[in-house]
Amino acid sequence: MIAAFDDPSGIPLLYEFGIESRAGQLDALGHLEAYTTEALIPEEAARIRATNRQYRPG
Repeated sequence: MIAAFDDPSGIPLLYEFGIESRAGQLDALGHLEAYTTEALIPEEAARIRATNRQYRPG
């Protein structure tokens, strides 16, 4: 549910619930190369940005 908040980075994570069904690949997330959508597929990112109707602050 953390993604339901406007600023999820402001909410500290205290525990992980339901780990019996957790996908093992999630352990690698902190060690993978990371890319923004704009850097990896700029044309698609522009199309998404042009059609995005979600809330945008500021």
